[in-house]
Amino acid sequence: MKKGKQTCKILKEIRKQIAAENDIQLVIEECTYQGDCLGTCPKCEAEVRYLERELEKRQRMGKAAAVAGLSVGLMAASQTAFAQQPDTLKMDSIIEKELETELFGCIVETLPSFPGGERKLFEFIGKNVVYPKEAIDAGVEGQVFVEFFVEKDGSITVGKVLKGIGYGCDEEALRVIGLMPKWEPGSQRGKRVRVRHTLPINFKLSK
Repeated sequence: MKKGKQTCKILKEIRKQIAAENDIQLVIEECTYQGDCLGTCPKCEAEVRYLERELEKRQRMGKAAAVAGLSVGLMAASQTAFAQQPDTLKMDSIIEKELETELFGCIVETLPSFPGGERKLFEFIGKNVVYPKEAIDAGVEGQVFVEFFVEKDGSITVGKVLKGIGYGCDEEALRVIGLMPKWEPGSQRGKRVRVRHTLPINFKLSK
């Protein structure tokens, strides 16, 4: 089995376990891609997005995301994928790498935080957003959902617009995210980690 397929298999097992531990109904589709890959694809990304949304719902309801037993699941999945090829990759390095690139979002033990907290975050956004003239002229309002990454040092890497409204608002939302100062980074098992974060940027015309 090629490395990309091994990675894909491990990540699917991880998602299955997280879903099961949090009572989330998650349909994992079997990979039908014939060639080698990077271990992810649009179907995998859709599964991750769905899992993150469900975990975020739990958090809004005051429920902690269960990650107990994750290490056991990782080891079991890794041992299955690498049983015939023990020298392919170091076990610890692939577990750490794939956790950071695929999973860390709303399930880390300590979430990243904007300096001064959420109130300061929205104050910063409100002060820096410039309503695009094109959107004003067209009477466009709504929310732009932007995905970005809080790196291990707290710096921000702008990702992409997950849901936009157009008329220049999407580009403005990305610009403002890029202006943000360093955050307090997230951590998992006592180590700073790269965390994927999604934030809505509101565009509302004054009445």
